[in-house]
Amino acid sequence: MIQGNKRQRWLLIPALALIIAAVSIGGCGDSASPEPLATEESSSPTSFTIAANGGGTTDPPADIYEYDSETVITISAKPDWGFAFSGWTGDVAAVENPCSPTTNATIDDTISIFANFVPNDPTTYFYRNQKWIEGFYADPEGIDLESIETVFWHVFSKLPDHVTVYPSENYYYYGLHIDGRQLWGNIRLATGYRDEGELSFAYFEFDEFASPGEGKFTQSKLFQPKDGVEIEKIDRFTYDVSYNGKTVTFNLHQLSQDPPNLFPLRENEVSVERTFDESGYQFFLMFNEEKDYFFWVLNEEEGVPDILDPVGEYDDIFLGRRSGFAFWEDDLGRKVLASIRQHSVTRNDYYDGPFDQLADNYAEEVNIQEYMIKANPAVDGRINEYGYYIFDQYGNPVDRPLRVAISVYQTYYTQSQFTQFIERAKTSDDPYQYISRRGVPETTSSGTPAAAE
Repeated sequence: MIQGNKRQRWLLIPALALIIAAVSIGGCGDSASPEPLATEESSSPTSFTIAANGGGTTDPPADIYEYDSETVITISAKPDWGFAFSGWTGDVAAVENPCSPTTNATIDDTISIFANFVPNDPTTYFYRNQKWIEGFYADPEGIDLESIETVFWHVFSKLPDHVTVYPSENYYYYGLHIDGRQLWGNIRLATGYRDEGELSFAYFEFDEFASPGEGKFTQSKLFQPKDGVEIEKIDRFTYDVSYNGKTVTFNLHQLSQDPPNLFPLRENEVSVERTFDESGYQFFLMFNEEKDYFFWVLNEEEGVPDILDPVGEYDDIFLGRRSGFAFWEDDLGRKVLASIRQHSVTRNDYYDGPFDQLADNYAEEVNIQEYMIKANPAVDGRINEYGYYIFDQYGNPVDRPLRVAISVYQTYYTQSQFTQFIERAKTSDDPYQYISRRGVPETTSSGTPAAAE
């Protein structure tokens, strides 16, 4: 459950292969938004949060407001240059037209609305093998891979003025071809560190056919003001990073943390948080408060960026064509993540499971620390509010904290392995706990299997 610096979690996430419908940008208008009502003047004030994902702004500006109940206001979204408005999300039941950049919202309860903006590119992802091949033959520009500063500037200088960081642990992934080598890496503005002026940068040589235990060429560094990197906080989800005279705006993706809307929860279950994985999948991290264990459920509210095929003759086991994620669909219609490919874990690619993409930007709101301690009391007093170890098992302070990894699913090499695993889970007393423990029997304080006592 412990992850050393994300186990060198330095990956390429190609541009998300989202198919986005064309959206009209016109019609935003110049109508003035009503001023928020002062709390003391409201007979029954309700909280209204409006924010933006990606390159764009909102009117009213991103903030938290209070209005009288049943107030109707006009909201509008304005994309930055190079971006297009792609719709409102969040509590869209309150929005008259979620697809329109200018619409009305009825403030009848405490609600959160997000304006979403995407790069104004073709509506389907277009990948050119020509460019991929030319990358291996291109002049490497004298880049010394041993010089982290040189590689950092090579990457940073090629970023657009605005980028959107989708993965919820705030990793911005990239890829390089240098001297016939394929390199994967990331730039990270970590929660708890970015406000201190720290930015992490890393890369490694990616091996398509990696073997267990195989070493990789890796480099990493924490860039700080003394290294010439300046980080300016614009708001909670927007940061300007400057280096060598260039400034890039990092827009951190905002996630609603509302409970699931498409399925109910069983008794003793809670939805801890919503997350956005580097695979493009979105998940609910669930917790059983009676037996203190986590499990992952697919979030189908925002669409699934994959094709989920039924496996064999099973009507309740599904496999992602792209991801290799294996799901068990329970009697509530929830797709529980049961197993992932071991090869993805071995080569450390973007399908190695959602354990490493917790919703860090919301860690304090969802109180992830409390749930981690319930699941593993041994970490009490040793982890911070984000789930990073601040003390080792001997009580010594940890300089660069490791992360508690919630990898509560099996790994497989063959289809029969995950189908048999799910079948055993279904016949167990608690299928969710069986999956969470990866089939390992629960033990008592004496160390013997619980079923044996």
